[in-house]
Amino acid sequence: MEIAEECNVEDFGGSNGWLEHFKDRHCLSFKTICGEAAAVEGEATEDWEKSILKDILSRFDASNVFKLDKKKGLFYRLLPNKM
Repeated sequence: MEIAEECNVEDFGGSNGWLEHFKDRHCLSFKTICGEAAAVEGEATEDWEKSILKDILSRFDASNVFKLDKKKGLFYRLLPNKM
């Protein structure tokens, strides 16, 4: 409803039913993901950090890189627990 209002769409009748049908049409869902982040091998993250991450970071100015904390580990493609 907020998006419709911002786009000046006056005849939008968004309801729970409309939202459910929209999610079904576009195969959208809300899931809880289970698993262990620690299952990622340390060697794999180190290799990724030295090769791919180094290249990615080189494309940005240092003022645009905010934090990389090795104590917590770096997990490539780590998903949130809910999505």
